[in-house]
Amino acid sequence: MSKLIKRIGTKKQVFSYDITVHYIQMALSRPVRINVVWKRKKKRIETKNKNALSPSTGSVEINETLTMINTLYQEKSGEFLRKKALLTIQAIVDGQGMKKVGTLSLNISEYYNSSLEQKIFAVEKCTDKNAKICISIHAQPLGDLAIADNMSEASGVTGFSMGTEGDFDGPLFDQDIGDLEEEAHAPKIIPTSIAKQSINRPILKLPEIGPVNPLKITQALSPKPPPDSETPELKAKLEVLEKEKAQLKAEKDQLKVDLGVQYEKAKKERQQYIDYTKKLDTDLDALSKKNEALRERNARRNEKIKILKQTKDNLLNDLQEAEKSLADGLADKEALKNENNDLRDELRVAKDNLIKLEKQNESLKQDFTNLENSYRNLQDINAQMKMDLESIRQEFAASRETLTARGMENDAVFNDYKKKTEVIINDYKRELKNLEHEREEALSKQTELTLELQKTKAELTAFEEKFRDQSIKLERELNQLRESNTELNQRAEEEIQSRKQLKDKMAADKAEFDGKLAKMTQNYQETKAKKEQLEQSILEYERQLHRRQTEQEGDTVNIQKFQDKIESLEKNAARLKQEIKEKDKEIEEIYRLKEALDEENTMLSEQLKKATTTEFSDPANIILQEQIQNLESKLKMTDHAYKEERNSLYERIEILEKQIEILEGKNEENSAFYEDHLHKLTVDNQLMLRELEETRKEKSFTAKTNAEMIASMQEEHYKQNLHMLEVEVTDLKTKLSQSLADYKTMEKKYVDSKLSWANVDLERETLIQKYKDAQEQLRDYSSQCTVMEVELYKINERFGQTLNNYNELEMENHNLRQKLEEYEKPNAGKKKKKLF
Repeated sequence: MSKLIKRIGTKKQVFSYDITVHYIQMALSRPVRINVVWKRKKKRIETKNKNALSPSTGSVEINETLTMINTLYQEKSGEFLRKKALLTIQAIVDGQGMKKVGTLSLNISEYYNSSLEQKIFAVEKCTDKNAKICISIHAQPLGDLAIADNMSEASGVTGFSMGTEGDFDGPLFDQDIGDLEEEAHAPKIIPTSIAKQSINRPILKLPEIGPVNPLKITQALSPKPPPDSETPELKAKLEVLEKEKAQLKAEKDQLKVDLGVQYEKAKKERQQYIDYTKKLDTDLDALSKKNEALRERNARRNEKIKILKQTKDNLLNDLQEAEKSLADGLADKEALKNENNDLRDELRVAKDNLIKLEKQNESLKQDFTNLENSYRNLQDINAQMKMDLESIRQEFAASRETLTARGMENDAVFNDYKKKTEVIINDYKRELKNLEHEREEALSKQTELTLELQKTKAELTAFEEKFRDQSIKLERELNQLRESNTELNQRAEEEIQSRKQLKDKMAADKAEFDGKLAKMTQNYQETKAKKEQLEQSILEYERQLHRRQTEQEGDTVNIQKFQDKIESLEKNAARLKQEIKEKDKEIEEIYRLKEALDEENTMLSEQLKKATTTEFSDPANIILQEQIQNLESKLKMTDHAYKEERNSLYERIEILEKQIEILEGKNEENSAFYEDHLHKLTVDNQLMLRELEETRKEKSFTAKTNAEMIASMQEEHYKQNLHMLEVEVTDLKTKLSQSLADYKTMEKKYVDSKLSWANVDLERETLIQKYKDAQEQLRDYSSQCTVMEVELYKINERFGQTLNNYNELEMENHNLRQKLEEYEKPNAGKKKKKLF
């Protein structure tokens, strides 16, 4: 039960364990055969070969593996529960049975991920305390399969369970001999089943678990023959034979070991030979790859020549596209002018709205003065009413005194007074009803205002969310632009490196070309000494070559100028990038100002909300809300205009970057064109030299007339080539002049765009200042509104106090009426008595 409780909440995993028994060392008193058994529950695995262990050697080599599949239980901490494996060592005595010599208990859960290699353990439960066993353990995981814990696959697997104790009871160790001699004097046990014969038999020890072997029982119960005189000789012979057998077995094992060593040596040599052949194959593959790479290089060179021709055509197309982009830039400039005009119109509209707001402020001030006048009138009315009430009280007190004196004589006067008082009371009631009606109207207006305020709050929250989303989008766009700028910088650096490499190649090619020219001049000098007839033609060719070299030097000067121009363009590009970064910083500052203005707007809206959520709000708050809405619409318009301006600036920046890229591409193409031109010149020189050599060979075999004709033809061909080169140089010069003109126009456009940016920045600053002035005016107006609301609240409190006083007067009048009625009842009884 304890094991089952421990396994609760664990994970089951199946492993296949291999336990190899290498050798056993044990001191025995007689030769035996050793058997190793790995038993678990009903399954039993034992070694195939029962190797002999002689007392002289004291050790036996087994070298057999026992495999068994076991399930381990993994806890949540990652550790496995303890799993016990028990190995029992049995000594088999020929013809007499077997006996358990020792055991070895192992915890196989420790070796699930780390194998054990030839470790020596002490044998447990053995009389020889120095007995040892050498084993190795290897584990292989099989997954989470539902395999039985005691499945096994090995030699010697039995289908039924048997014990491991054995049925031999004789001495096997030197330590047991003394014990047996002491037990020899003990009384002999006679079995009850055979009482006639007194036969001494060893006590049978049957297996503890499993079925009984009937053959062994019959052999044990059958009567043994009496001992003869020949038996000790036979035993001695048997011992000698067993010793010889053990020696032969040891020699056989040693031969096996030697064969194994030789097999391993042969295996290593074979493996070395295989590795050597593999190395040879790899070397052959590498050489073949190198050959293929060389062939590919030649093919690439041919392809580069084709690509250079295509780039020439692409340059012309790019020039046409640049002209189109210039036309588009002019259209964008006109669009920017229109946008500036629109912004100016919006500024005018904003100024008109500010004038309207000032007029509305003046109208509100007039309304405030009217309210103060009405408040003063109400105060005068309240004072008059108080005076009237005091006069009524005095009259009432005088009437009480007169009533007591006169009695019922002045009833007519009292009735008249009563009617007057009722008329006054009715008038007061009407006035109260009118005031209540006005109060209800004011409350209804207040509810309407609160609803409108809630609507405006919802609209403001929606607008704020939209503004936040837009700001997030803009930030993402800025990050993308920064990343694109970094990529452009990397590309520029890579292009600079490539240009440096091209310069190095050009220098190397020039050096090679100079060396070839030196060699050619030496060949010319040698030919001059041999053939005097060709000296004039060779001199002419040399002069032509000198001219060619001077032209090439002029080309090198042009190339250097062109490279200087490229460097200046790169500097301009870096300067433009720095200006772009400065503009990014300015945009960030504008964002910060915008956030500060948004915070101020939120503060103002909160103040207005606090002002509008008072108990008695002024109808002028509606006007304030309308003004706030107008200002918010203006803010939206300014934000929209700002976004449009920013997008236009980004577009201009992109156009400028594209133009810079186009110029850089043109520069690269021109440099490539110059390189092609130099390559063509070198090829032409080589062809001319080859033709000269051919002409020399032909002149050695042909007449002078043929030589002169060939020389004239070569001169004409050379002149034609020179004319073609001059035409190409003029074309290149025209292209350079065009590119310089385009660059100047681009610089002018850039200066114009800078001026337009500066104008836009000034207009933006003026708008920001106006917006700040409007916010200050709104703050003043909101403070005035709060003061007015406080005063209105005080007026309402005073009006409430007057109402309370009026209610108290009504209560007093009611009490007076009750007293008069009570007073009238006894007076009426007195009148009736007088009549009768």
